[in-house]
Amino acid sequence: MSLNQLSYWVVSSLAVAPLLLSPAQAQIVPDSTLPTASTVPAGCHQCVIEGGTVRGNNLFHSFQTFSVPTGGTAWFNNAPTIQNILTRVTGSELSSIDGLLKTNGTANLFFLNPKGIVFGPNARLEIGGSFHASAASSLQFADGTEFSATNPQAPPLLTVNITPGLQYGPTAAGATIANRGNLSTGQDLTLQGDRLDLQGTLQAGRDLTLLAIDTVQARDTTSTPFLAQANRHLTIQGNQGIDLLALNHLPHKAFVSGGDTHLISDGIISADAHFATGGNFQVQSLSGQAAQLTSLYDPIISATGDITISGNYSGAALLIESLGNVFVQGNISITTPDAAIAPVDADTALLASSKALIVRSGKSTLAYAPTTFPTALNGGTFQAGSNLPPGITITGGVSTGGGVAGPIILEAGQGNVTTGALNTLGGPAGTISVSAPNGNIDVASIFGLGINGNGANVRLATGNGNVTVGNVFVAAVGGGNGGNVEIVAGDRADSPTVGNIITGRIQAWAANGRGGNVTLATTNGNITPTNSILAYSDNGNAGNVTLTTTKGNIIMPQNSDIQTRACLDNVAGCSGNGGNITVSTGNGNISLDRVFSYAEGNAGNVSLLAPQGKTASKLVLAHSYAAGKGGDISVVAGAPGVEGSLTLFSLSRRGQGGAINIDAIGDVPFTVLNSTGFTGSGAIDIKSGGKVSPNNQTGNGIITSDTFGPGRGGDITITAKTVQLGTGAQATASAHDRGDAGNVRVRASESVQISGILPLTIDPTGLYGTPSGFAGIPPGTYIGGYIPSGNLGAITTPEQRLFPSGIFSQSTVGATGAAGTIQVDTPNLTIANQAAIATTTFGSGGGGAIALNTNRLVVDNGSILSGVAPGASGSSGGISVQTQTLDITNQGLIQSQTLGGGKAGAIQVNASTAVTLTGANSGIRSGSGNAQNQGAGIGSGANIQVTAPTVRLANGAQLSAETHTTAPGGSISVTANQFDAASGGQVRTTTFNAGQAGNINFAIAEGVNLTDGGTGLFADAASGSAGAGGSIAVTTPGIQVSNGAAIAVDSRGRGPGGSINLNARSVNLTTGGAITATAASSGSGGNIDLQGEQLTATQGGQIRTTASSAGPAGNIRIGLTGDLNLSDANTGLFADTAAGSTGSGGSILASVRHLQLAQSAAISADSRGSGSGGSIDLQTRSLNLTTGGAITATAAGQGSGGSIAIRGQQFTASQGGQIRTTASNAGQAGNIQLALTGDLNLTDAGTGLFANTRLGSTGNGGSIFVAARDMTINNAAAISVDSDGSGQGGSIDLQGRRLSLSDRGLITAETASAQGGDITLTFRDLLVMRRNSLISATAGTAQAGGDGGNIRITTPFIISVLSEDNDIRANAFTGRGGQITINALGIFGLRFRPSNTPFSDITASSQFGLSGTVTLNTLNVDPNRGLVSLPLNFADASSRISQTCVAHGKNRGRFVVTGPGGLPTTPFESGSDRTLTSLAEPIDTPQTAVRPEPTPPATATTPAIIEAQSMAIAPDGSIQLITSALAPQGQSPWAPSVSCPEP
Repeated sequence: MSLNQLSYWVVSSLAVAPLLLSPAQAQIVPDSTLPTASTVPAGCHQCVIEGGTVRGNNLFHSFQTFSVPTGGTAWFNNAPTIQNILTRVTGSELSSIDGLLKTNGTANLFFLNPKGIVFGPNARLEIGGSFHASAASSLQFADGTEFSATNPQAPPLLTVNITPGLQYGPTAAGATIANRGNLSTGQDLTLQGDRLDLQGTLQAGRDLTLLAIDTVQARDTTSTPFLAQANRHLTIQGNQGIDLLALNHLPHKAFVSGGDTHLISDGIISADAHFATGGNFQVQSLSGQAAQLTSLYDPIISATGDITISGNYSGAALLIESLGNVFVQGNISITTPDAAIAPVDADTALLASSKALIVRSGKSTLAYAPTTFPTALNGGTFQAGSNLPPGITITGGVSTGGGVAGPIILEAGQGNVTTGALNTLGGPAGTISVSAPNGNIDVASIFGLGINGNGANVRLATGNGNVTVGNVFVAAVGGGNGGNVEIVAGDRADSPTVGNIITGRIQAWAANGRGGNVTLATTNGNITPTNSILAYSDNGNAGNVTLTTTKGNIIMPQNSDIQTRACLDNVAGCSGNGGNITVSTGNGNISLDRVFSYAEGNAGNVSLLAPQGKTASKLVLAHSYAAGKGGDISVVAGAPGVEGSLTLFSLSRRGQGGAINIDAIGDVPFTVLNSTGFTGSGAIDIKSGGKVSPNNQTGNGIITSDTFGPGRGGDITITAKTVQLGTGAQATASAHDRGDAGNVRVRASESVQISGILPLTIDPTGLYGTPSGFAGIPPGTYIGGYIPSGNLGAITTPEQRLFPSGIFSQSTVGATGAAGTIQVDTPNLTIANQAAIATTTFGSGGGGAIALNTNRLVVDNGSILSGVAPGASGSSGGISVQTQTLDITNQGLIQSQTLGGGKAGAIQVNASTAVTLTGANSGIRSGSGNAQNQGAGIGSGANIQVTAPTVRLANGAQLSAETHTTAPGGSISVTANQFDAASGGQVRTTTFNAGQAGNINFAIAEGVNLTDGGTGLFADAASGSAGAGGSIAVTTPGIQVSNGAAIAVDSRGRGPGGSINLNARSVNLTTGGAITATAASSGSGGNIDLQGEQLTATQGGQIRTTASSAGPAGNIRIGLTGDLNLSDANTGLFADTAAGSTGSGGSILASVRHLQLAQSAAISADSRGSGSGGSIDLQTRSLNLTTGGAITATAAGQGSGGSIAIRGQQFTASQGGQIRTTASNAGQAGNIQLALTGDLNLTDAGTGLFANTRLGSTGNGGSIFVAARDMTINNAAAISVDSDGSGQGGSIDLQGRRLSLSDRGLITAETASAQGGDITLTFRDLLVMRRNSLISATAGTAQAGGDGGNIRITTPFIISVLSEDNDIRANAFTGRGGQITINALGIFGLRFRPSNTPFSDITASSQFGLSGTVTLNTLNVDPNRGLVSLPLNFADASSRISQTCVAHGKNRGRFVVTGPGGLPTTPFESGSDRTLTSLAEPIDTPQTAVRPEPTPPATATTPAIIEAQSMAIAPDGSIQLITSALAPQGQSPWAPSVSCPEP
């Protein structure tokens, strides 16, 4: 206790002592102011007071003096009917009572002495009623009368009612009532004076009222406790002050009431005592102004009712507890701990040790009250009424500051806690705890500052109500940690739908220690901060922030932050970690603006969790400025999904970026989702039951994982119903240094839609740029994916680049880390409007692979890219597409390309239904280099593999593999049931440089259909290139090439062209459809190899190999088990050399069952340049040339024409059908060789076999060799080796069984100026010439000379008709006539003549030269006599031959041919060593038919006529006469037989 108060207590106590009377001095002296005077025995010690004036039930006494000595008694011996005894002292002395005051019954005693009253230590009361002691001048009654001690001569007394409205008259200053005794009444006890000086005991059976005009002072002593106890109400009123100090006997309660307790004063109310009130407790002023309650040592107030302090409190630590409510209408300032209390529990320990405030209301029991409160003597149960707000109300603020600050504890068991500012300041600051289990909490603000100590810990908790608090600042300066803030609302299990939390700005800060934690939690309510929440440290770890509600929403306004910052100002040596941030609601929504956790150490983790609601946050940043880890970020949302757009950064300058996890039942819109680090970035995992898409308003956004050092980048995984990336939105994983980039995987149960590019008006660095100075990368560096256009500069200059929407993985410029893989799994994937999926390497790290798994993939003006940028050395990854359908259109593109040293990755497309490519510049491409990036040092191109039931290309779309470099280009493989290309659809491999073009490989189960110009399969070597062209291989049942479409392996450079290998059951070329292999430069042309069953070419359909420059043309090889049908002009097989070319032509080799050429179709091996023409080698069962169909091997230039070799059974030519080798320039015409086991039939003008030279040519004509069974040449058809130029004509050698020429049928070897060609005819049966037929070897014209050629004919019979002008000629014009040698048994119808006549002639004349010679080796027939004329009408031999039947059954005869050679080639051979080649076998190399040497001619002498020894019937019915000399060895003589029906 303070010195001043102690001195006042001692002085005032001593001042009372002289006033106490000794027994000898005691006196009670009545005066004579009443009508009936009082009577008291004189000098009595035990005094009985009688008499007095009675008015009704009131008894009046009046005394001159009244004192009771120690041990004395003053007994008012009133009648039983008296209720009130009114006593006054009119003298000049105070009353000193140190004995007993006594009344009878329950009479009330009113004792009035204006001079004062002193109750000594032995003073006692035996009063059954009330006792009122007053130092006032009078008692004033309700009727206006008074009972005055200073004016005893007042009007006479009347009967009065003593009512509760009894008033005291004026009280003289200094009039004091002092008590040192034990005053106890049966009913009320009232002490009233100018001052009250109280010790001892005051007990009232009902009300205890202590009234002072000036001050009420109460004290205990070390030996005697003080007690003021009212069984009902206790009122202490000191108009100028109340000074209570009774702490010597704790836990003794100095002030106790069974009912209400009132402390009333306009002055200071000093209450250093413990109060226990059975009713309400109230502190108030008389004036209505704020009362001033104070305590220097130890106040404790305990009340079963309400506690009201209508004013301010300032002083020692304070404890208030109430079963009712607490209302403080003012401020509370705690300035010192309780100095007097001895700690007996946690509360008193707090009070004793700190500047504590403890306020509890609505309690079920009171800790600091009596076990039972006193009860009023008149019985009844006290019930405190209340009109206060339920709970605790403090209208002002609370402060516990200075030194060691104490806690503030406000607990409202029932009702609310409403208070102004709660402030605690010290080292450390005190804790603040506010609880309202059944009500609300409303705190204006909280300030808890620790100076060189911890900041205040704050806990606000309701079980069933709301919490509203203004700004909260709990900080530590100097040393110490920031305070923690915990706000809990509605946390009871039975809490209904209330429990909201509303806060202002919350700061839990430490200058050097740890930042405080902030926790806001509610079960059913909302959390609504109206300002930022900050838990940070300038030089230490930041605190954590946790906002959680089970059923409510969490909403923060715009421009508000949640921050957990550490080392904000980059304090030297600081490595503090950022705090974790958790915002969670079970069933509600989250709406935040900005969320930050950043530090020099590890950034804190951020969790925004609303599993049943929606989540919104403008910006989340978890950033480490040094080597710490970026914080993990988790966002969870329910069916409503994410509202607005997410911007999430987890960054670390020199450490690892944190993970980002988003899990939403609904949609997830985003602006930026970025994990970036030096030692690696964190994984980004997005799960959505709805749509993942960029900012709904701007449409752009980015998801990016970046590593700028040795660590691996985190993977990006997106799982959703739909994913939409538009207007430049991207998902990108990048490696910027040594670490590998993460993988990107997108899984969407419905669709992925990627569309558009970033508008050119938007700077991407403004949207997606890194923070300033980040990881050594210049500010504003764009870290998203992009497609390079042209040459790449520094990565920090995005001009001239496309910034498309899409999914990207890349290894950037200078990086050695590899790009990650990209995988997309969805039923529907659309890439449109310049959007892209791309993996690219710009450094030495490899590019990642792309894997797309979908039911339907649409690339509409979009791209799927795997690339190596210029200057990069890493290889790109492959592209794998697994889908049901793939549609690429409108310049859509799948591409794998290298522009650097690395290789391009392979492309694999597997579609279970169809692949469709349409539109110019649409397609699937592979490239090594491009037009701007060529030459050595660039990697090889990628292979392309497409597998689908149906593959369609149209409108200029391409499957393309190119090389612009010295590295090889990729190959293209297509595996399908059906392949269709139209309107310019192409499959193409091309080399533009020294690199070899890739191959094209088709395995098509049903068919290939190519139509329209510019459509087809192309394996090119471009102009100026040195690399070899690729090959084309197709295996399929059917190939249709039409309307200008083509399969081509063109070589326009120095490298050789590739080959074409087709394996197809049926090939149909029509309307200009072509299969070509062109050598357009010095490179050789490729070969064409076709194996199958059927080949049909019509309306310009072609198979062509061409040499148009120095390179030789390739060969055509065809092997068919079925037919080859060629029809229409410009249709056929062509192995040509073009005019001006020097390369040789290719060969044509075909092995087919049936071969037909019609309507000017052709098989051609023409040479129009200086190179030699290729050869034609055909093997077929039957060959039919009709309506201009031709097989040609012409030499139209300096080069020689190729040869034609045909092997087979049957050959028919009509209506201009030809086999032709022609020399029309200096080149020599090739030879024609036919080896037939069947017949040769030539009919119609322009039809035949021609090995000619044309007018003006200098080359020699070719030769013709034919071996066949029967040959028919009629209707102006011809076999000709004529030479119309200066070259020598070729020769003709025909062998067979029978030769028939009729109707101008021709065999000619005529020359215009040179030596005529030779003709050799060897037929084992006969030669028939009819109707102007001709065999001619004539040479020379009027303009030029030449010797006639030689004709040698060997046959048993030559049959003609003399009048039909059938001629055999070997004439000359100026030269010598040729030689004609005929070996025959008989010549009929022809006559040798010196010159031609209109008859059938044999001539060897010369018009101006020597005639030739004619040698006829016949049966002694003189040719000059004429030959025997045969009848024109032959008899039918069938009627002249005996018909008999041969035996059937097992005795039937057999015809057996044995030996390795089979049948002889001619009847004149005894056998052959050659084994015939099957017509069905493919022709591997050209084979030349072997022309057998003819039988030597007979000598010039005429042999003797030999009689025929036998005859035989040939299969065609002709009769052969056989002599022994000419009979072929082993031939049986004729024996007639008849075929009869089977029995």
